[in-house]
Amino acid sequence: MAAAPQRAGKDSAGFAAAAVKSSTLIDLPAALLSELHAEILRHPLLALAARPKQMRPPQLVRYACGDGYGRHMDDALMHGLRTDLALSIFLSAPESYAGGELTIEDQQGEQSFRLAAGSALLYPATYLHRVEPVTRGERLVIITWIESYIRSTEQRELLFELELAKRAVFAKDGKTEAFDRLSRVASNLVRMWAG
Repeated sequence: MAAAPQRAGKDSAGFAAAAVKSSTLIDLPAALLSELHAEILRHPLLALAARPKQMRPPQLVRYACGDGYGRHMDDALMHGLRTDLALSIFLSAPESYAGGELTIEDQQGEQSFRLAAGSALLYPATYLHRVEPVTRGERLVIITWIESYIRSTEQRELLFELELAKRAVFAKDGKTEAFDRLSRVASNLVRMWAG
């Protein structure tokens, strides 16, 4: 990482977001980015929750002491990709820095996150959010955006819950009539909603 080219985080922000963004983008080697991209898309839980159609190349972002990213909205389109979901993979241990919480505003209010290193947070890109200023240490995060086959957040959530129920039925009873019916409903909803 120390030898990788770096540039201002503002370079990746839209005109309004650039005014409230202070971070550093670290350009990782293409082979590593390609491997990371593939690993993210292979993750079984992400596949169920996101139903990914396309994903932007991941970016490594460093927030040093004093850096943050004020309240903003991600661009709806990035290089031909509709940004349905945002993904943050936390790389720094929470005890290694202070501040730097990812705060997301949804219908229930604000929620702030400082997850363990290696943890990921997937959330609808339709929400306003911010990264609180880092007051000690350094916050490293991988970020990317996903276009889903299922455009609607509500439909994605229903399919995710249905898939979890289907797997619970299978784990308990095996391939039964109930499992087959749940599978039929799940598959046909995907057919109906996929775009």
